[in-house]
Amino acid sequence: MVKTYQVNLDGKDIRFTPEGKVAVLDAIQAITAKDQPEVVWHDLVQANPGITTICETYRFTDTDASMVVDGSGWAIIEDLLLVHMIE
Repeated sequence: MVKTYQVNLDGKDIRFTPEGKVAVLDAIQAITAKDQPEVVWHDLVQANPGITTICETYRFTDTDASMVVDGSGWAIIEDLLLVHMIE
């Protein structure tokens, strides 16, 4: 199994790939403090359909395939997330 990394931010675990890509839902949950980051992600994708093109699927375990994004991709998502939270 490939080693992955995990950071705890205010009680929320954020997973990273060995290449440093962040799990999108983990990061959204940590930033928004929402219990259902999937809903926030769905809303972002609905408002910005092209956002999924900057993400890729990564298998953290055999049963856990998650969307991940690199640093520049996360900067885009973070900007859109901040706008979404203000609206």
